[in-house]
Amino acid sequence: MSIKDEIRQVLFSSVAKNMNVAEETLTDDTRLIKDLGAKSVDFVRILGDLEDEFDMSVPFMEFRRKETLGDCVAFVAGMFGS
Repeated sequence: MSIKDEIRQVLFSSVAKNMNVAEETLTDDTRLIKDLGAKSVDFVRILGDLEDEFDMSVPFMEFRRKETLGDCVAFVAGMFGS
């Protein structure tokens, strides 16, 4: 499994848990704010899950500016050089 796939798996699981939606309804095109109504506290929780899983620090404001889950996956994967 590639790092991008691992990030996607952790991100989708976290979003489903924190936003109270079924994970299978999420796609790379799902928009955190417009589709799911994510607030700052949701981003903090999601980032916490990613940071714990991958033992890294993700810049909150840069992550927060990403519109779709696919954008978020690409951003975090880029931190690994992928």
